[in-house]
Amino acid sequence: MTSESNQALVNSESGLEPSPEFGLQLRGLKKSFHGVKVVEDVNLSIKVGEFVTLLGPSGSGKTTCLNMVAGFLLPDAGEVLIKGRDLAQVPPERRGLGIVFQSYALFPHMSVAKNIAFPLKRRGIKGAELKERVRRALVQVELEQRAEARPSELSGGQQQRAALARALVFEPSLILFDEPLGALDRRLREHLQVQLREMHERLGFTALYVTHDQEEALRLSDRIAIMNEARIAQIGACEDIYKRPQSAFVAKFLGDANMLKVTVLECAPRACTVRIEDSQAVMQANHGEESRFERGDQALLVARPEALTVSPADGYGDATLLVRGELTDRVFVGQDVVSTVDTPQGARISIRERPEGAIGQLSVGDQVDVVWRTLESSAVVPVSAGDLPE
Repeated sequence: MTSESNQALVNSESGLEPSPEFGLQLRGLKKSFHGVKVVEDVNLSIKVGEFVTLLGPSGSGKTTCLNMVAGFLLPDAGEVLIKGRDLAQVPPERRGLGIVFQSYALFPHMSVAKNIAFPLKRRGIKGAELKERVRRALVQVELEQRAEARPSELSGGQQQRAALARALVFEPSLILFDEPLGALDRRLREHLQVQLREMHERLGFTALYVTHDQEEALRLSDRIAIMNEARIAQIGACEDIYKRPQSAFVAKFLGDANMLKVTVLECAPRACTVRIEDSQAVMQANHGEESRFERGDQALLVARPEALTVSPADGYGDATLLVRGELTDRVFVGQDVVSTVDTPQGARISIRERPEGAIGQLSVGDQVDVVWRTLESSAVVPVSAGDLPE
Protein backbone atom coordinates (compact mmCIF):
# COMPACT_ATOMS: atom_id res chain seq x y z
CA MET A 1 0.00 0.00 0.00
CA THR A 2 1.38 3.40 -0.96
CA SER A 3 2.06 6.20 1.51
CA GLU A 4 -0.79 8.17 -0.13
CA SER A 5 -3.15 5.25 0.50
CA ASN A 6 -2.03 4.98 4.10
CA GLN A 7 -2.63 8.70 4.59
CA ALA A 8 -6.11 8.40 3.10
CA LEU A 9 -6.89 5.67 5.62
CA VAL A 10 -5.54 7.75 8.48
CA ASN A 11 -7.54 10.79 7.38
CA SER A 12 -10.72 8.74 7.05
CA GLU A 13 -10.35 7.19 10.49
CA SER A 14 -9.66 10.62 11.97
CA GLY A 15 -13.14 11.87 11.13
CA LEU A 16 -12.78 13.74 7.83
CA GLU A 17 -15.42 13.76 5.11
CA PRO A 18 -16.76 10.36 3.95
CA SER A 19 -15.48 9.18 0.58
CA PRO A 20 -16.92 6.73 -1.99
CA GLU A 21 -13.42 5.27 -2.46
CA PHE A 22 -14.04 3.46 0.83
CA GLY A 23 -16.29 0.40 0.71
CA LEU A 24 -17.00 0.75 4.44
CA GLN A 25 -16.40 3.39 7.09
CA LEU A 26 -17.32 3.09 10.75
CA ARG A 27 -17.36 6.42 12.62
CA GLY A 28 -17.58 6.59 16.41
CA LEU A 29 -19.57 3.35 16.59
CA LYS A 30 -20.94 2.51 20.06
CA LYS A 31 -23.13 -0.24 21.48
CA SER A 32 -24.02 -1.26 25.03
CA PHE A 33 -26.13 -4.09 26.44
CA HIS A 34 -27.69 -3.58 29.89
CA GLY A 35 -25.20 -0.83 30.68
CA VAL A 36 -22.14 -2.84 29.59
CA LYS A 37 -20.12 -1.27 26.77
CA VAL A 38 -19.65 -3.88 24.04
CA VAL A 39 -18.41 -1.53 21.29
CA GLU A 40 -16.93 1.83 22.25
CA ASP A 41 -15.86 4.50 19.77
CA VAL A 42 -14.81 2.18 16.93
CA ASN A 43 -13.42 3.90 13.82
CA LEU A 44 -12.51 1.84 10.78
CA SER A 45 -12.14 2.50 7.04
CA ILE A 46 -11.95 -0.20 4.37
CA LYS A 47 -10.99 0.77 0.82
CA VAL A 48 -12.98 -0.63 -2.11
CA GLY A 49 -11.54 -4.07 -2.94
CA GLU A 50 -9.73 -4.42 0.39
CA PHE A 51 -9.96 -7.46 2.70
CA VAL A 52 -9.95 -6.43 6.37
CA THR A 53 -10.33 -8.75 9.34
CA LEU A 54 -11.66 -7.95 12.81
CA LEU A 55 -9.60 -10.18 15.08
CA GLY A 56 -10.00 -10.53 18.81
CA PRO A 57 -10.89 -12.78 21.74
CA SER A 58 -14.46 -13.72 22.61
CA GLY A 59 -16.32 -10.73 24.00
CA SER A 60 -14.03 -8.14 22.39
CA GLY A 61 -16.88 -6.64 20.31
CA LYS A 62 -15.95 -7.83 16.82
CA THR A 63 -19.18 -9.76 16.09
CA THR A 64 -21.27 -6.89 17.46
CA CYS A 65 -19.49 -4.57 15.00
CA LEU A 66 -20.28 -6.96 12.15
CA ASN A 67 -23.93 -7.17 13.18
CA MET A 68 -24.22 -3.37 13.21
CA VAL A 69 -22.72 -3.23 9.70
CA ALA A 70 -25.18 -5.91 8.56
CA GLY A 71 -28.10 -4.07 10.16
CA PHE A 72 -29.01 -6.85 12.60
CA LEU A 73 -28.24 -4.42 15.45
CA LEU A 74 -28.70 -0.66 15.59
CA PRO A 75 -25.80 1.33 17.05
CA ASP A 76 -26.34 3.51 20.11
CA ALA A 77 -24.21 6.13 18.38
CA GLY A 78 -22.02 6.50 15.33
CA GLU A 79 -22.21 6.02 11.58
CA VAL A 80 -22.03 3.04 9.23
CA LEU A 81 -21.09 4.45 5.83
CA ILE A 82 -21.11 2.21 2.78
CA LYS A 83 -19.57 3.96 -0.23
CA GLY A 84 -20.13 7.29 1.50
CA ARG A 85 -23.80 6.74 2.52
CA ASP A 86 -24.76 6.44 6.19
CA LEU A 87 -26.86 3.27 6.48
CA ALA A 88 -26.81 2.93 10.28
CA GLN A 89 -30.62 3.18 10.48
CA VAL A 90 -31.40 1.34 7.21
CA PRO A 91 -32.94 -2.19 7.47
CA PRO A 92 -30.63 -5.14 6.57
CA GLU A 93 -32.52 -6.05 3.39
CA ARG A 94 -31.99 -2.56 1.98
CA ARG A 95 -28.22 -2.38 2.56
CA GLY A 96 -27.27 -4.53 -0.43
CA LEU A 97 -24.67 -6.55 1.46
CA GLY A 98 -23.49 -10.11 0.90
CA ILE A 99 -23.18 -12.17 4.08
CA VAL A 100 -21.48 -15.55 4.59
CA PHE A 101 -22.34 -17.15 7.94
CA GLN A 102 -20.45 -19.83 9.86
CA SER A 103 -23.27 -22.30 9.12
CA TYR A 104 -23.38 -21.11 5.45
CA ALA A 105 -27.23 -20.89 5.83
CA LEU A 106 -27.89 -22.60 2.49
CA PHE A 107 -31.51 -23.64 1.88
CA PRO A 108 -31.43 -27.46 2.24
CA HIS A 109 -34.42 -28.07 -0.09
CA MET A 110 -32.88 -26.06 -2.96
CA SER A 111 -30.15 -27.02 -5.42
CA VAL A 112 -26.90 -25.06 -5.52
CA ALA A 113 -28.13 -23.14 -8.57
CA LYS A 114 -31.44 -22.24 -6.89
CA ASN A 115 -29.63 -21.13 -3.72
CA ILE A 116 -27.48 -18.81 -5.80
CA ALA A 117 -30.50 -17.57 -7.78
CA PHE A 118 -32.48 -16.72 -4.63
CA PRO A 119 -31.06 -13.21 -3.96
CA LEU A 120 -31.41 -12.36 -7.66
CA LYS A 121 -35.08 -13.36 -7.70
CA ARG A 122 -35.69 -11.26 -4.60
CA ARG A 123 -34.38 -8.30 -6.61
CA GLY A 124 -36.72 -8.98 -9.53
CA ILE A 125 -34.18 -10.47 -11.93
CA LYS A 126 -35.70 -13.10 -14.24
CA GLY A 127 -35.29 -15.10 -17.43
CA ALA A 128 -32.08 -15.17 -19.43
CA GLU A 129 -30.32 -12.62 -17.23
CA LEU A 130 -31.03 -14.72 -14.13
CA LYS A 131 -29.67 -17.89 -15.76
CA GLU A 132 -26.55 -16.15 -17.07
CA ARG A 133 -25.67 -14.54 -13.74
CA VAL A 134 -26.14 -17.85 -11.91
CA ARG A 135 -23.96 -19.59 -14.51
CA ARG A 136 -21.19 -16.99 -14.12
CA ALA A 137 -21.34 -17.29 -10.33
CA LEU A 138 -21.03 -21.09 -10.53
CA VAL A 139 -18.01 -20.77 -12.80
CA GLN A 140 -16.37 -18.23 -10.47
CA VAL A 141 -16.45 -20.70 -7.57
CA GLU A 142 -15.84 -23.79 -9.74
CA LEU A 143 -19.19 -25.43 -8.96
CA GLU A 144 -20.73 -25.56 -12.45
CA GLN A 145 -20.67 -29.40 -12.31
CA ARG A 146 -22.59 -29.38 -9.01
CA ALA A 147 -25.32 -26.91 -9.98
CA GLU A 148 -28.19 -29.36 -9.36
CA ALA A 149 -26.81 -30.88 -6.15
CA ARG A 150 -28.45 -30.20 -2.79
CA PRO A 151 -26.31 -28.76 0.05
CA SER A 152 -26.35 -32.13 1.86
CA GLU A 153 -24.62 -33.66 -1.17
CA LEU A 154 -21.71 -31.21 -1.05
CA SER A 155 -18.47 -31.31 0.90
CA GLY A 156 -17.83 -28.61 3.49
CA GLY A 157 -15.57 -26.79 1.06
CA GLN A 158 -18.17 -26.91 -1.71
CA GLN A 159 -20.83 -25.56 0.66
CA GLN A 160 -18.54 -22.69 1.58
CA ARG A 161 -18.01 -21.85 -2.09
CA ALA A 162 -21.76 -22.07 -2.77
CA ALA A 163 -22.43 -19.65 0.10
CA LEU A 164 -19.80 -17.28 -1.27
CA ALA A 165 -21.32 -17.48 -4.77
CA ARG A 166 -24.74 -16.60 -3.34
CA ALA A 167 -23.18 -13.63 -1.53
CA LEU A 168 -21.38 -12.47 -4.70
CA VAL A 169 -24.01 -13.06 -7.37
CA PHE A 170 -25.93 -9.78 -6.97
CA GLU A 171 -22.66 -7.80 -6.97
CA PRO A 172 -22.87 -6.34 -3.45
CA SER A 173 -20.72 -3.39 -2.48
CA LEU A 174 -19.48 -5.27 0.58
CA ILE A 175 -19.33 -8.90 1.75
CA LEU A 176 -19.40 -9.75 5.47
CA PHE A 177 -17.91 -13.01 6.78
CA ASP A 178 -18.99 -14.21 10.24
CA GLU A 179 -16.35 -16.84 11.12
CA PRO A 180 -17.32 -18.93 8.06
CA LEU A 181 -14.54 -21.51 8.53
CA GLY A 182 -14.75 -21.90 12.30
CA ALA A 183 -16.62 -25.23 12.29
CA LEU A 184 -14.26 -27.02 9.87
CA ASP A 185 -11.31 -29.28 10.64
CA ARG A 186 -7.84 -27.76 10.39
CA ARG A 187 -6.82 -29.23 7.03
CA LEU A 188 -10.05 -28.24 5.28
CA ARG A 189 -9.96 -24.81 6.92
CA GLU A 190 -6.44 -24.15 5.61
CA HIS A 191 -7.43 -25.35 2.12
CA LEU A 192 -10.43 -23.02 2.05
CA GLN A 193 -8.36 -20.10 3.32
CA VAL A 194 -6.18 -20.46 0.22
CA GLN A 195 -9.26 -20.71 -2.03
CA LEU A 196 -10.93 -17.70 -0.45
CA ARG A 197 -7.78 -15.60 -0.80
CA GLU A 198 -7.46 -16.60 -4.47
CA MET A 199 -11.11 -15.71 -5.11
CA HIS A 200 -10.68 -12.33 -3.48
CA GLU A 201 -7.61 -11.57 -5.60
CA ARG A 202 -9.48 -12.68 -8.75
CA LEU A 203 -12.82 -10.98 -8.09
CA GLY A 204 -11.73 -7.93 -6.07
CA PHE A 205 -14.71 -7.73 -3.70
CA THR A 206 -14.61 -5.61 -0.52
CA ALA A 207 -14.64 -7.77 2.61
CA LEU A 208 -15.05 -7.44 6.36
CA TYR A 209 -14.12 -10.74 8.00
CA VAL A 210 -14.57 -11.70 11.66
CA THR A 211 -12.50 -14.40 13.35
CA HIS A 212 -10.67 -15.22 16.57
CA ASP A 213 -8.15 -17.38 14.66
CA GLN A 214 -4.85 -15.47 14.41
CA GLU A 215 -3.32 -17.60 11.65
CA GLU A 216 -6.51 -17.34 9.58
CA ALA A 217 -6.42 -13.55 9.85
CA LEU A 218 -2.79 -13.46 8.73
CA ARG A 219 -3.45 -15.76 5.76
CA LEU A 220 -6.46 -13.86 4.44
CA SER A 221 -6.15 -10.19 5.24
CA ASP A 222 -4.77 -7.08 3.61
CA ARG A 223 -5.07 -5.44 7.03
CA ILE A 224 -6.08 -6.61 10.50
CA ALA A 225 -7.95 -4.65 13.18
CA ILE A 226 -7.31 -6.25 16.57
CA MET A 227 -10.11 -5.66 19.04
CA ASN A 228 -9.90 -5.80 22.82
CA GLU A 229 -12.41 -4.70 25.45
CA ALA A 230 -14.81 -3.04 22.98
CA ARG A 231 -12.17 -1.00 21.13
CA ILE A 232 -9.73 -1.42 18.27
CA ALA A 233 -6.35 -1.90 19.94
CA GLN A 234 -4.36 -1.63 16.69
CA ILE A 235 -4.99 -1.73 12.95
CA GLY A 236 -2.50 -2.17 10.15
CA ALA A 237 -0.92 -4.48 7.60
CA CYS A 238 -0.33 -8.00 8.91
CA GLU A 239 3.46 -7.86 8.89
CA ASP A 240 3.57 -4.39 10.44
CA ILE A 241 1.33 -5.35 13.37
CA TYR A 242 3.35 -8.51 13.95
CA LYS A 243 6.70 -6.71 13.87
CA ARG A 244 5.59 -3.43 15.47
CA PRO A 245 2.87 -4.13 18.04
CA GLN A 246 1.82 -1.09 20.04
CA SER A 247 0.93 -2.97 23.24
CA ALA A 248 1.68 -6.17 25.09
CA PHE A 249 -1.87 -7.38 24.38
CA VAL A 250 -1.42 -7.05 20.62
CA ALA A 251 2.02 -8.70 20.74
CA LYS A 252 0.71 -11.67 22.71
CA PHE A 253 -2.55 -12.04 20.79
CA LEU A 254 -1.03 -12.03 17.30
CA GLY A 255 1.44 -14.90 17.51
CA ASP A 256 3.62 -16.20 20.32
CA ALA A 257 5.70 -13.66 22.22
CA ASN A 258 8.22 -13.70 25.04
CA MET A 259 8.14 -10.59 27.24
CA LEU A 260 11.25 -9.28 28.98
CA LYS A 261 11.56 -6.20 31.17
CA VAL A 262 13.91 -3.56 29.73
CA THR A 263 15.06 0.01 30.35
CA VAL A 264 15.00 2.46 27.44
CA LEU A 265 18.45 4.02 26.82
CA GLU A 266 17.52 6.11 23.78
CA CYS A 267 14.73 6.17 21.25
CA ALA A 268 14.47 7.13 17.56
CA PRO A 269 11.17 7.50 15.63
CA ARG A 270 10.86 3.75 14.84
CA ALA A 271 13.46 1.99 17.03
CA CYS A 272 14.75 2.08 20.59
CA THR A 273 18.01 1.03 22.23
CA VAL A 274 17.24 -0.87 25.42
CA ARG A 275 19.02 -2.69 28.24
CA ILE A 276 17.57 -6.07 29.19
CA GLU A 277 17.02 -6.36 32.94
CA ASP A 278 17.77 -10.11 33.14
CA SER A 279 21.16 -9.95 31.38
CA GLN A 280 22.15 -6.25 31.16
CA ALA A 281 22.59 -6.88 27.41
CA VAL A 282 22.04 -3.83 25.20
CA MET A 283 20.21 -4.12 21.88
CA GLN A 284 18.05 -2.21 19.42
CA ALA A 285 14.40 -3.08 18.74
CA ASN A 286 11.44 -1.74 16.78
CA HIS A 287 8.49 0.09 18.27
CA GLY A 288 5.06 1.08 16.98
CA GLU A 289 4.62 4.52 15.46
CA GLU A 290 2.12 5.50 18.17
CA SER A 291 4.50 4.56 21.01
CA ARG A 292 6.37 7.28 22.87
CA PHE A 293 9.39 6.40 25.01
CA GLU A 294 11.80 8.57 26.98
CA ARG A 295 15.26 7.74 28.27
CA GLY A 296 14.96 5.75 31.50
CA ASP A 297 11.43 4.46 30.80
CA GLN A 298 10.60 0.91 31.84
CA ALA A 299 9.19 -1.12 28.95
CA LEU A 300 8.76 -4.66 27.65
CA LEU A 301 10.82 -6.28 24.91
CA VAL A 302 8.81 -8.56 22.63
CA ALA A 303 10.96 -11.51 21.57
CA ARG A 304 9.31 -13.83 19.05
CA PRO A 305 10.24 -17.54 19.52
CA GLU A 306 11.23 -17.93 15.86
CA ALA A 307 13.69 -15.01 16.16
CA LEU A 308 15.74 -16.80 18.85
CA THR A 309 18.14 -19.69 19.05
CA VAL A 310 19.68 -21.67 21.90
CA SER A 311 23.48 -21.83 22.16
CA PRO A 312 25.82 -23.62 24.56
CA ALA A 313 26.95 -21.25 27.32
CA ASP A 314 29.50 -18.74 26.00
CA GLY A 315 29.25 -20.28 22.51
CA TYR A 316 27.21 -17.63 20.76
CA GLY A 317 30.14 -15.94 19.02
CA ASP A 318 29.25 -12.59 17.43
CA ALA A 319 25.48 -13.07 17.86
CA THR A 320 23.48 -10.74 20.13
CA LEU A 321 22.99 -12.26 23.60
CA LEU A 322 19.48 -12.02 25.00
CA VAL A 323 19.63 -13.94 28.31
CA ARG A 324 21.31 -16.88 29.99
CA GLY A 325 19.51 -19.65 31.80
CA GLU A 326 18.72 -23.34 32.16
CA LEU A 327 17.28 -25.43 29.35
CA THR A 328 14.19 -26.88 31.07
CA ASP A 329 12.26 -28.44 28.18
CA ARG A 330 12.61 -29.50 24.55
CA VAL A 331 9.64 -30.63 22.43
CA PHE A 332 9.78 -31.73 18.80
CA VAL A 333 6.88 -30.33 16.76
CA GLY A 334 7.33 -31.54 13.20
CA GLN A 335 10.21 -29.74 11.51
CA ASP A 336 10.99 -27.56 14.54
CA VAL A 337 11.99 -28.04 18.13
CA VAL A 338 10.49 -25.78 20.81
CA SER A 339 12.85 -25.16 23.73
CA THR A 340 12.10 -23.56 27.09
CA VAL A 341 14.78 -21.67 28.99
CA ASP A 342 14.30 -20.42 32.56
CA THR A 343 16.49 -17.52 33.75
CA PRO A 344 17.74 -17.00 37.33
CA GLN A 345 15.58 -13.87 37.50
CA GLY A 346 12.42 -15.92 36.88
CA ALA A 347 11.73 -15.24 33.20
CA ARG A 348 10.66 -18.15 31.00
CA ILE A 349 11.70 -17.96 27.35
CA SER A 350 10.27 -20.01 24.46
CA ILE A 351 12.46 -20.63 21.39
CA ARG A 352 11.38 -22.25 18.12
CA GLU A 353 14.07 -23.41 15.69
CA ARG A 354 15.19 -26.23 13.41
CA PRO A 355 16.92 -29.11 15.29
CA GLU A 356 20.29 -28.47 13.65
CA GLY A 357 23.81 -27.66 14.76
CA ALA A 358 24.53 -27.08 18.45
CA ILE A 359 20.88 -27.46 19.51
CA GLY A 360 21.10 -31.20 18.78
CA GLN A 361 23.91 -31.57 21.33
CA LEU A 362 22.06 -29.90 24.22
CA SER A 363 20.11 -31.64 26.95
CA VAL A 364 17.52 -30.58 29.51
CA GLY A 365 19.36 -29.19 32.52
CA ASP A 366 22.19 -27.59 30.53
CA GLN A 367 23.15 -23.96 31.09
CA VAL A 368 22.59 -22.14 27.80
CA ASP A 369 22.52 -18.74 26.15
CA VAL A 370 19.50 -17.45 24.25
CA VAL A 371 20.60 -15.28 21.32
CA TRP A 372 18.94 -13.34 18.50
CA ARG A 373 18.67 -15.02 15.12
CA THR A 374 17.07 -11.95 13.51
CA LEU A 375 16.55 -8.49 14.98
CA GLU A 376 13.56 -7.92 12.69
CA SER A 377 11.27 -9.89 15.02
CA SER A 378 11.80 -7.68 18.05
CA ALA A 379 9.75 -4.84 19.43
CA VAL A 380 9.46 -2.58 22.46
CA VAL A 381 6.00 -1.96 23.94
CA PRO A 382 4.78 0.11 26.90
CA VAL A 383 4.46 -1.66 30.23
CA SER A 384 1.59 -1.66 32.70
CA ALA A 385 1.12 -3.64 35.91
CA GLY A 386 -0.94 -6.34 34.21
CA ASP A 387 1.68 -6.83 31.47
CA LEU A 388 4.66 -7.60 33.68
CA PRO A 389 6.08 -11.12 33.36
CA GLU A 390 5.53 -13.21 36.45
